[in-house]
Amino acid sequence: MLGGSYWISLLRNGMGVGLMTVVFLLLDRPRFSMKKTLCCYVIFGLLAAAAFGFWYLLNRENFVRFAGMLAILVVGVFCICMSRDTLYLSLYKLTLGFYLLSVTVFCGIDISRMWFAGNLWVDVVVRLIIMAIVFVIVAKVRSRFLKGIDYLREEMDWFSAVTVLLSILIAALVAFWPGPRVFSLFRFVRTMILFFMAGIIQYMVFELYLHRGKERYYQVEKELLETNERLIYRQLELMNESKEELARIRHDARHHCLLIEEYIRNGMHDKLLTYVKQFRKDIESQKTEC
Repeated sequence: MLGGSYWISLLRNGMGVGLMTVVFLLLDRPRFSMKKTLCCYVIFGLLAAAAFGFWYLLNRENFVRFAGMLAILVVGVFCICMSRDTLYLSLYKLTLGFYLLSVTVFCGIDISRMWFAGNLWVDVVVRLIIMAIVFVIVAKVRSRFLKGIDYLREEMDWFSAVTVLLSILIAALVAFWPGPRVFSLFRFVRTMILFFMAGIIQYMVFELYLHRGKERYYQVEKELLETNERLIYRQLELMNESKEELARIRHDARHHCLLIEEYIRNGMHDKLLTYVKQFRKDIESQKTEC
């Protein structure tokens, strides 16, 4: 840390809490109405920034050592309670926000120390610039994330949550390790590589489970299409059978009509009556068999 007054600490804390909560909220489906959710997030952000600021004021050394790691717990409990998504999906969004916070804090502090002799305001400006870039990127991918959120909700499990958490914690421990932060170019490059690898893991987990969700969805669709296809084929078979039965009935009716006309033309009324009675008996016997 670069030190600074209570107000500088309050500003940094507010920026950190704001980054994590805004990233989470942009990718979240809140449990409550948007108006109530925004009010809760604003109140929580102010209280959290103030509480961390007082901690910085009372014990600066412990704050520098443990505040970064404690932030994910405090913000995480609040965000998970405010979300209606599953626990695993909430953990993914939370670790993404914490990852972006770690990158922001690391870049702000080390860029300030590398080129500007540890100037506090350079640290703040760098953090603001990175946060603006982050918000633009998250806003652009938000629609794609929310479009595939149902796939992720169904597919993400404990293994995916542990994988993401471990990858982010490994990188974050480097940025927030509670010990002396000796600046060196080697350490800067090493940390950037770790952050890059952690980001790749985040992205790969997202793409993996999104692909799995889509694959399962397409499989279900395929099964439904195959079922519909079988039903259509069966309906066609029934329709063809009905056509054949209708043709047979028409042929029998034509035969009966011709025979009746022949009896009438020849005046064979007794035979006609006998034929009609027999025809009626045949029809009644067919009804009994059905």
